Amino acid sequence: MRLKLRDISYIAAAVAILAASAWVSIPSSPPFTLQILAVCIIGGLFGAKKAVLSVLLYIAVGLVGMPVFSGFRGGAAALAGETGGYVVGFAFTALITGLFSGKGGRHLALGMLLGLIACYVFGTVWYVALTNAKSAAAVGVALLRCVVPYIVPDVLKLSVAYLAIPRLRKAGISLS
Repeated sequence: MRLKLRDISYIAAAVAILAASAWVSIPSSPPFTLQILAVCIIGGLFGAKKAVLSVLLYIAVGLVGMPVFSGFRGGAAALAGETGGYVVGFAFTALITGLFSGKGGRHLALGMLLGLIACYVFGTVWYVALTNAKSAAAVGVALLRCVVPYIVPDVLKLSVAYLAIPRLRKAGISLS
């Protein structure tokens, strides 16, 4: 993929926005943040490849120790913890949202919803694996702890992203 200066600038801005969206949080495990909102907007505006690149660059910046994750954390330990799978899952959200971004309308909403579900699945599998849960009941507990409390707030964030994307495109902010 060949990137233009404009692409690089937007991707760098996306990394900064993702970091800022992580810092706006309500502490819990996993914390309530604005990251899924930012990821969906990035996916909707950038398309799949550039959105995934933005999320992977964000993760890389965090891995080298920059405090870009929730709670102003950074480093491999922050990502390797129980909730790191949700951060990695943002790449799937960006990919799926980006794949549906060119279709607009209901397709974009469906892409964001499928991307959110992919993030939940990946993050929950990661969480269960790191907590050494071995039973179906443990998966249920993980879902109750890491998914159920976030469904309504995350759907609201998807709604905000869905409404914001056409306005941002109209303003000329788009890489897709």
